[in-house]
Amino acid sequence: MLHFYNMITTKNTKTISDMRLNAPQLLNQAAKSQEALYIFYKSKPKAVLLSLSKYQYLLSIFEDYLDSQEAKEFEKKNKKKINWLSEKELLS
Repeated sequence: MLHFYNMITTKNTKTISDMRLNAPQLLNQAAKSQEALYIFYKSKPKAVLLSLSKYQYLLSIFEDYLDSQEAKEFEKKNKKKINWLSEKELLS
């Protein structure tokens, strides 16, 4: 499972120079790690590196959240004022 927050440590911190010199190694580390890798530039965090599967997982969670918000808004609507499609219209 993906951790949504992890502390920045020397283990999960890399520099822009590390990325330039060891990009394949960092990609492998991100793929194997359960944590995000923080990329620093001029001693400040500038980016986060995640495996593709972890990124897709986060996107799916976000999409589920947006769907739930849309469903809540729909529940508030007056259903009598909605112009519903007939089954025939829907199938055509």
